Amino acid sequence: PAIELYMYSENRMKNIIVKNTVSGSVLLSNPELKTSKRTGLHGIGMRSVKDTVNELNGITDIYEKDGMFVVSIHYPE
Repeated sequence: PAIELYMYSENRMKNIIVKNTVSGSVLLSNPELKTSKRTGLHGIGMRSVKDTVNELNGITDIYEKDGMFVVSIHYPE
């Protein structure tokens, strides 16, 4: 298992890309990305990220490529 993190500025945009290895398709088995954890504040992470990026007039893209689950965030500087 591996986690990759990329952060950079380009064309007046801030970019954050997080990649995590997966053994099977997360998006096929859980397209709404709901947590499988039982209680507490688990499961609000992705919603919180999307809300924050939206407040910054940015874009969140979630996809899978080459055995990796990828969250790609882009927002203006």
